[in-house]
Amino acid sequence: MARFAIICEYNPLHRGHAYHLQKARELGADEIVCIMSGNFTQRAEPAMAHKYTRARAAVLCGADLVVELPFVHAASSAEFFACAGVAAADALGADVLFFGSECNDVNRLTEHAKIANSEKFKQIYQDLIKTNIGTAAAYARAFEQVSGQPFSTLSNDLLGLSYCKAILLGGYDITPMCIAREGSAYTQTKLSDTFSSATALRALASEISLQELRFHIPQQSYDALLSAQQAGELFGNGSAYSAALLSLLRATPTERITSAALCSGGLGERIASAAQQATNIALLYELVAHKSLPVSHVRRAVLYAALGITEQDLRRTPEYLGVLAANARGRAILSSLRHTCPVPLITKPADAPDCAQRALTDRADGLYTLGMQMPQSAAFFKRQSPFMDIK
Repeated sequence: MARFAIICEYNPLHRGHAYHLQKARELGADEIVCIMSGNFTQRAEPAMAHKYTRARAAVLCGADLVVELPFVHAASSAEFFACAGVAAADALGADVLFFGSECNDVNRLTEHAKIANSEKFKQIYQDLIKTNIGTAAAYARAFEQVSGQPFSTLSNDLLGLSYCKAILLGGYDITPMCIAREGSAYTQTKLSDTFSSATALRALASEISLQELRFHIPQQSYDALLSAQQAGELFGNGSAYSAALLSLLRATPTERITSAALCSGGLGERIASAAQQATNIALLYELVAHKSLPVSHVRRAVLYAALGITEQDLRRTPEYLGVLAANARGRAILSSLRHTCPVPLITKPADAPDCAQRALTDRADGLYTLGMQMPQSAAFFKRQSPFMDIK
C-alpha cells in the first residue's frame, strides 16, 4: 500500500488541486493524506474559508485523510512550513511526498537541496543577509555563488526545494515526487481557461461573488464553500479582523514585540511604533514596509508579534496533529496509526495536549472567528468535529 502525502493550503481547492489529487492516484497512491494549513496561510493571512470547510472539500475531491499543519508552521516561511509538513508526513507513515513543480525535475531539486544544506552556502547566505539586500535576493545570490547555476524563484520550485531539504536534513524515509504545475502561476491574478491560480480565485470571490467561482473550481469545492457562506462561516469581515489585530499590537509592550520571531534588527520597534499610528492593518503594513523586506515577511512579523510567536516556536516540529476530515480509507489509516504515530492524533480539539502549539493555534483561531461573516466565540473551533465522508 503506497501512502502519498500532500502538503497544502487549498485556499480555495481549485481544478489544479483536483488534478494533483487525481494524478496521485494514477501514479500509484493507494492512500492520500493531506497536511493542510489551518485558518491562516503561509502568506500570514486568514484563509477565505475555515479549516474544516477546506478539509471537507479535499476529501470530497479525492483525499482520504486531512490533518492540520499547526498554525505556527502554516503561517511561516517555506523553510519552517516545509520542515513541519515533512515531519508530519513522516509521522503519518507516508512513503511519498507528492508536490507540484514548475521545473518538474525532482533530481534537480534534490541536488539543489544538497547545495542549500551545505555549510558553505549557509555562511555566504548569512554574510549576504547582513548587507540588507533582502532574504530572497541573498538566498538566490548565495546559491549561484556556490553552485554556479541560476536559482529558480518560482513559488512551487522553492517549496519543492524546501521539501527536499527537509527530507535530507531529517533523514526521513520518504521519496519526493513531483509533477509539472499546470495553468497559472501561483501569484497570477488573471483567470485562466484551464487552471486558475488560488490568488485569482480569491480576488474573484471578494470582488464579485462566490457564485462566480463555480465556473473555476470543482463542484465539491464550490458546494463546501457555499454551505459555509450560507452558515455565515466564510472569512468576510476584514475590517473587524484588522481592528482586532491592531488592538492586540497596541496592547503588547514593545519589548514583547521585539522578542517575537522575525522582529529583530529594528523591525519590532517599527511595528510597535506603527501600531500606535495606524488605524488599520493595511496602513500599518505600509508604515512598516522596507525595500529589503518582502511584504510576506512583514505580514508574518506582524502576526507573530500580535500572537506572541517566538523563534523557538517556529523550530519545534508538530507536537500533535488535529484530524480535520476523512473518508472510509482515511478512518482505516487513522486506526492503523493509533499505535505507530509518534505524536498524538486528535479528533476532538478539546483533547489536544497542553502545549505551546495548542495555545498558539487557539489564539489564532480566536482571532480568525472575529473576521468571519458572522463573528463567533473564541471556542467556535473547539466545538467542531472532523468531516467524515460515509460513502
